[in-house]
Parts: sequence; C-alpha cells; structure tokens
Amino acid sequence: MEDLLTQLDRDIEQLYQKSLYDYNKKDNYKAEVQKICKVIDEQLQEENQLTKKYRVELYYLKGKVQDIIPSYSKQAEESLTKAMKLNPQHCESMNILGHILWKKKDYVAAKQCFEQVLEKDPKNLKALQYLSVTLRQTWDKNDKAQQFERSLITAKQALLLDLSNSHSWYLVGNAYLSNYFQNPKKDNQSLKQALSAYNKSEQYQQFWNPDLLFNRATIHSYYEDYQLSFKDLREALKIDEDLVKDHLQRLEQKLLCAQDLIQNKCKISQKKLINIIKQIPLGLKHPPQNLNKNVKIVQLSDLQEGVNVDKILACKSLQAYTDAQTVPAGFVIVDAKQNFGSLSIYHITQEIYDRIKDNTDLYIIDPVIKTIMCTINEQIVTYQSVQVTEANKFYVENEKILDKFAPSQVVNETFEK
Repeated sequence: MEDLLTQLDRDIEQLYQKSLYDYNKKDNYKAEVQKICKVIDEQLQEENQLTKKYRVELYYLKGKVQDIIPSYSKQAEESLTKAMKLNPQHCESMNILGHILWKKKDYVAAKQCFEQVLEKDPKNLKALQYLSVTLRQTWDKNDKAQQFERSLITAKQALLLDLSNSHSWYLVGNAYLSNYFQNPKKDNQSLKQALSAYNKSEQYQQFWNPDLLFNRATIHSYYEDYQLSFKDLREALKIDEDLVKDHLQRLEQKLLCAQDLIQNKCKISQKKLINIIKQIPLGLKHPPQNLNKNVKIVQLSDLQEGVNVDKILACKSLQAYTDAQTVPAGFVIVDAKQNFGSLSIYHITQEIYDRIKDNTDLYIIDPVIKTIMCTINEQIVTYQSVQVTEANKFYVENEKILDKFAPSQVVNETFEK
C-alpha cells in the first residue's frame, strides 16, 4: 500500500509540474486527473479496512490531483475536508483546501485555512504565498490599506524562506504593485520595487510567466514607457493569448488615437481653434502661497524632457481620449501657440472627466514632460505628454482640483494570482 501511495504521489507531482506552466490548459488534464481519481476511489471502496493514516493520504492525494484543474472542484473540497476531519494537523490538506476555497471565491474561508496552517507551521512556504494573495481579497472599507500592507509583509516572509523561489519574487512584485495603487505615494518607490521583484522572478524562473509579463507591462504603461510595455505584452501573447490580446489591442488603439488627435488638431477648424486659444488666460488668479515669484507662464515648445521647475503651462483641454478605467487619464491639450500634446493625470478617480470638459482652462505647475515614442505594426507613434502626478500642482479653471489625489481605480485580476 505504501508503494501505491508513493507512486500516486509521484504521478500527481509530475502531472502538476507538467500543468504548472501550461497557461492554456483549461480542461486538458481532466482525463489524466480522472484516471488517477479512479485508482484512489478503488482503494477507498474498502475504506473501513484501511488505516486512518492511509485514508488521510488517499483523500489528500485525491484533492491534490483535482486541484490541477483550474476551476473549482466540489469533489476536491469534499475529499480534503474528509482528510482534515481524520487528521486536523495535516497541513498539506489544509493548504490545498484553502486553494480550492479560493477558487470557489470563498476568500474568508480560504484565509482561515492558510492562517491555521501557519499557526502549526509558521514557515510553511505555500501557506504564506497563498495568504499574501488572499489578504488582498478579504478586506473591508475600514482596513483595506492595512490588509494590502499585510499582504506585502506576508509575501516578503515567504520570500525570505527561499530567495531563489521565482514564484515568491513574483508575489512580492504583485504585492508592491497592488499596494501602490491602493496607497498612492508621491514617489514611485513601490513601483520600482515591483519591477525589481519581477526582474528577480524572471531571473529564477524555468518558464516564461505571462502574468508576470502582463503585470510588468502594466507598470511600463503607467510610466508611459510604451515600447517596454509592448515588448512584455507581445512576449506574453505567445504564451497566453486570452490574457493579453484584448488588452494589447486597447493599448495600441489608445496610442494611435492620441497621436491621430494631436496630429490632426482634433479636427478643429483653424478659425475655431484661434477663438479657443484666445481664451487661454495669462496666469493663475489664486496661485499657491509658496509659488516662486519668478515663475513663468510657458508654452509646450518651451518645455524640456523631465521636470520644468518654476514654470506654469497654461493650456486648454480639447478632448479626452481615455475612459474611466484607464490609468493615467488622457486628454489632448493645446497652448496659446497652437502646440498640441497629451495631458496624463495620475492618482485620480473618474470624476476628473466631469471636471475637465472640452475647452477647459488648465494650469500645470512645474510640468513634467515625457516624449512618447513606440512602434505599432511598423508605424512610429510619437508625441509629447505632460504628466501630472502631484495634486497641488494642477489647476482646473483657476481652481486647485483637490489637495490630495485619490487611489487609482485599477482593476487587474493578474495581481491576484
């Protein structure tokens, strides 16, 4: 019997490793899983004659092999529950049961499973990895920020157990990335740490991870480093088309749309355009008290790459080219000399689209310039972007829109894997 358990465990582990990096597996392994389950069920037909330890292992292995299937399995939950009733100390069963409940979207129950494992074994790698993910899905409005912070701490605890574990580095990257969007800070240190973690994960991985590539591309897109983003997305597309294809197309369309609007001046007639720019005020009515007296109102053509200190860009918004789900929010702008460009606004909710309408007066203090340049289907896309990352340096119709920007409304399921 022990030989059979050893063989089953070996077969299941081989099947698990085979499926681990098969990102299009869906039900590809269903037949093999059913074959192993049949062998286990045959053993369990004589359950009353089996030792308690042997039954625990059989129920555990049945749940483990069914966990290979991507979707939730009621049979797996039942098998692992039986294993836990027979041996409440069986951490391996509890871990997989938690993962099954996670697939069921019963995140609270899943979290309890992982925490129970860690009470028995504080250095259980799998439990720490799973818990890091689940913490970001079991919050309420009063403790969301704290849960995201705890998720990051837990991911780091898992990493410290094995600094060469690719998946742990990936989860640390996800935790930094999620934490940044939940708790935005003036600097981008969390994003830099996420990138560093993803690069470390890539260094130790045996196979390409499309979720890693997708999430790293999200950071590059956030920085508006679109050529780097396309590189990762196109690599991920080769592995998991369902994950990437629509997102990649939307990103390409966004950039092509921005360039088209800028190059064609939003298809506004010259006569109308002249009337629009005549209305651009020459200065702020109520500038901030700490503003340098030598600050100058400038045009887009006066600005250099990077931060332009002691300058104020006065311009008009002409048209939004992003929707409420896009970060950063994007608008086409024009200055008094008919220079066109893009305005990218960070850490903002969808209310910004209600505040910034067509022909709205905008002022950006110490504007940050980013030259966008990338290639889409052999077409070069290039234009100038003005990035707004600090709320107190952005005015709409001579009014500061708010003292502190809100968390970005970013929804990305791959952060939660």
